[in-house]
Amino acid sequence: MAEQPPEDAAAGAGGVALTVRVAPHPVAAPFHRLLTRPALSVDGEERIGPWGRFELRVSPGAHEVGVAFRYRGRSRARLGGARTRLTVPESASHVELHARLGPLNSDPFRFRPPVVR
Repeated sequence: MAEQPPEDAAAGAGGVALTVRVAPHPVAAPFHRLLTRPALSVDGEERIGPWGRFELRVSPGAHEVGVAFRYRGRSRARLGGARTRLTVPESASHVELHARLGPLNSDPFRFRPPVVR
C-alpha cells in the first residue's frame, strides 16, 4: 500500500494525467476528515491518501477505478467501496473523475461521469 505520489512526480511520467477527486458527503465531512482516509485503486494498485485529489498517470485504454475509506489505524477494513470502468481515449491529455461518499456511514461512494480533455 503506497502513499499517494507527489503531484510533480506523477506529472513527469508518460501517459494521460488522471485526477480523481475523492470527497466525503458534506454532512459527514468533519467525521471523515478526522477519523478516516480514502483508498483509491486503479487497476488493482492501491493508494492511501488524504481526502481531496489524487494525481496519477495512466495509459490510454480501459481501467478499473475503485474507492473506499478506511478508519485511521485499521489498514484492512475497506468501507463504502465502489468501482467503475474508465475508458481513457488515445486523444485525451487529462481525465478527471469525481467520487463522493454518501451521507450515511453505510452509503457507498458514487462516481460522476468523467471529464475528458
